[in-house]
Amino acid sequence: MITEDYVSFETAKLLKKKGFEGVCSKFYMPDGNIRWKYGHYHDFDIRERIECPTFQMAMKWLRENFNINPVPYALPFGWAFDVFDLSNRDITDCKKLFSMDLPSKLECYNSYEEVCEAAIKYCVKNLI
Repeated sequence: MITEDYVSFETAKLLKKKGFEGVCSKFYMPDGNIRWKYGHYHDFDIRERIECPTFQMAMKWLRENFNINPVPYALPFGWAFDVFDLSNRDITDCKKLFSMDLPSKLECYNSYEEVCEAAIKYCVKNLI
């Protein structure tokens, strides 16, 4: 069964701090537990909840709001990512904002999900 993958609690907090206000189906409670957005939750202050976007939602938010495009890619021994500036909108002249520069096996991530998490976190911490 295919499931959607969501950013970690730590990354969701960083996104909220930077202004992420996406329409997500799930959210994190202040204690880090995930809840479905739709339902009756009277045991917490709604302002305390933290939106829980999927990786794709977070990456789209970075592209649309900051012209930052994190690009995960596979290597024979793991996953890595680069980040491009899309301000110019000319794909042949995109400025590379960050590159893992063909990392060694020890520097790579083990899965696509891990590299997406790392790329989003890098962008939020270092580029916006």
